[in-house]
Amino acid sequence: MAPAVRALADDGVRLHLSGGMPDALLPRVALGELAFCLSGLSAAPGGNLAWEPLRADPIQPLAPLGHALARGRRRAGWDALAQARWVVPGPGTSTHAEFVRNFETYGSLPQQLLISHSSLRELALAAILDALVLVASSRLQDPAVH
Repeated sequence: MAPAVRALADDGVRLHLSGGMPDALLPRVALGELAFCLSGLSAAPGGNLAWEPLRADPIQPLAPLGHALARGRRRAGWDALAQARWVVPGPGTSTHAEFVRNFETYGSLPQQLLISHSSLRELALAAILDALVLVASSRLQDPAVH
């Protein structure tokens, strides 16, 4: 998001930023409460909203340093991922739906899920709980992720 905000600010656009899960922000765009939303949605949201992909930014699992699945840097299979504790966005979000769809396709849904409706706290919760978390690839260079 930082490069897009920088470009708008450099063009003299006055910005008022609101944070939150994309699925909660989209209705605010539809109602005219927000002019637009930069989100990690991988497909058009439908309805009366225009959607323009800026770049691919896939979501991937991230493990805290020292996590059993992070040792050795080998790919973890779906069975191992299903045994892990996860911090994931809540039902009703596209990320949660994709998470469930992937596990239903490739394995069984993990039993230890912490559902979060705050896009700012998942990393800290994952570190505290030694849990896996879903992170957009673009965030991997963010110092907070390290």
